[in-house]
Amino acid sequence: MPTTQQNLTVFSGVTAATAAPAAATDGVDLKLMRYPNEVVCLIHNTAGSGSLGVTCKVWGYHQATSKWYVLGTDATAGNRGVLNESSEITSISAGVIAHAEIITGLRGFSRLDIEVTAKTGSPTLTCVIATRDLGNR
Repeated sequence: MPTTQQNLTVFSGVTAATAAPAAATDGVDLKLMRYPNEVVCLIHNTAGSGSLGVTCKVWGYHQATSKWYVLGTDATAGNRGVLNESSEITSISAGVIAHAEIITGLRGFSRLDIEVTAKTGSPTLTCVIATRDLGNR
């Protein structure tokens, strides 16, 4: 049986907005984590200074329909799936972005992607997801 991974890097070294996922191979393969229902999404910057910010949207791929879905709810369509309660993730101190957020309801989705929809300043961003519920599946 292959080793289950506790952490997967969704993106690293991102310096500009990214596109929404389109291909069935975009994002990370949740099979490597034994299809968890929950993950912790960790977004931080590895470079940048001053006032920084990033807005990110969560997507899940479902094999049964071969489509990507925005994960999350909001009355405003453009805010659906946006982390940090649909608000920009801002720096916690000068030049430092460090944000952790639980993403739940993943069971049934085979892939996960985090889209960078906007940035403030010039951060270089990394996003890692960490499993929360490996369980006995």
